Amino acid sequence: MAARISHRQDLAIMSLGILVLLSGSCARDFTKPSMFPPALPPGYYDCIEVEPQRLVDAYYAPYVDINEAQRLYAGRVFVFKNIELAEEMIKDAGQGYVWAGGSVIKCYCVNIEDLVYFKTGDRLDIVGVNLGISGDSSVLTFADCYLMSAGTLKLPAEPSVSIPAGY
Repeated sequence: MAARISHRQDLAIMSLGILVLLSGSCARDFTKPSMFPPALPPGYYDCIEVEPQRLVDAYYAPYVDINEAQRLYAGRVFVFKNIELAEEMIKDAGQGYVWAGGSVIKCYCVNIEDLVYFKTGDRLDIVGVNLGISGDSSVLTFADCYLMSAGTLKLPAEPSVSIPAGY
């Protein structure tokens, strides 16, 4: 009788081991970083939604005071929503940045390694801090940017409901 129980235990352990191996290999596709929203700094939820070209125009349109644009927009968090990923955007990804708005907005990304999970034509949201005009005055530089699938996070977030102290 003891040999029968041992055989059943061996069979149960082997079945459990196979189940763990199979579930681990199947779950690998569901654990891609791009499948989960990135943990953004709290201030990022108060970002300003803008189309890349509108921000470029704020700096470079005719009769614009670049110094005033720099004063108003540098240091602010912006989100570019529903941007189609194109080859020209990722040509310099090996250097840690992607291009948004053609070749005028350079976004240095915290999660640049997540680009491997996206393909040309995918829609992205890019959120980051505008540093303004870089040493090359024809480029706007963004730092601490995050790439994510379009619509992954609701940005900018709606104003939170404040709860008064007491009851």
